[in-house]
Amino acid sequence: MASFPSFPWRRSRREQPEQPERSPRRITPRLLLIIAAALLVLIAGAAAVLWTQPVLKVGAVEITGTRHVPVEQVREVSGVTEGQNLVRVNESAAATEVARLDWVESVTVSRSLPSTVRIEVTEHTPVLFTREGDQALLIDAHGQAFAYGDPPEGTVEATGEGITGEAADPEMVRTLVEAVNAIDPGVRAQVASVSVPNQWEIEFRLADGRTVYWGSLEDYRDKALAMRTVLTREGQRWDVSNPRLVTVR
Repeated sequence: MASFPSFPWRRSRREQPEQPERSPRRITPRLLLIIAAALLVLIAGAAAVLWTQPVLKVGAVEITGTRHVPVEQVREVSGVTEGQNLVRVNESAAATEVARLDWVESVTVSRSLPSTVRIEVTEHTPVLFTREGDQALLIDAHGQAFAYGDPPEGTVEATGEGITGEAADPEMVRTLVEAVNAIDPGVRAQVASVSVPNQWEIEFRLADGRTVYWGSLEDYRDKALAMRTVLTREGQRWDVSNPRLVTVR
C-alpha cells in the first residue's frame, strides 16, 4: 500500500474563523471636555505672553488721507509709537484723539500683523468761509463750521446776516453749500463771494465784478445751470431767480 508524505496541516484564509470587527473608539463627553480645557489653557497662555511680552512690536505707523493736518501731529496725538507692544495698541483711544483735530472729519485706526498700525484720515472738505474779525471760519460740505484758518483755493466767501448773524438757519446753510457745489467748476472758480442778507435775496459776486442774483435757493440746480449760460453773454448783472426766464438787471 502506497504511503504519502505527511505535511504540516494548514488552514486556508477562507477556513480561518472570522474575527469580530472592532468598533471605533468613541469620543466620550469627558474626553471632549479634557481636550477643550487643554486648548483653552494653551490659548490663554499664548494671549498672556502676547499681552505682557512685546513679541509683536509696532514697526511702522502708516498715516494716509492728510492734506491740511501735519502727519507728525496725527502721529503724536494718536499715542502710537514704534517699538510698543502691537497687541496693546488701543485703536479706539487713538482714533478718538485724532478725531479731535479740527480738520479731521473721520478716522479709522487698525492693526496689521506683523508690525503695522494704519491710521486712515478723512478731512473736512471746505466749501464756504465767513469772516469773524481777522479770522476765516471754514464751513464744510455738510454745512458745518469746523475750523479757523486760511481758506483753501476754491472756497467761496459767504457774507451777510443770513449766514453769519443770529438769524442764520443751519438748514439754509446746508442748502447753500449744496447750491455752491452744484455750480459748474469752471464757473465756481470765478466766484469771489456770495451775499446772503437773508434766505430770499442771495447773490453771487464774481472776481471780475459781475453779479448773478439767485433770490432764494429754490431750484438751485436749475439756477446753477442758468448761471453758467448767462456768464457766456454780455452783461454785468444777471437775474436767474426764475431760471427759465433770465434777465439783465
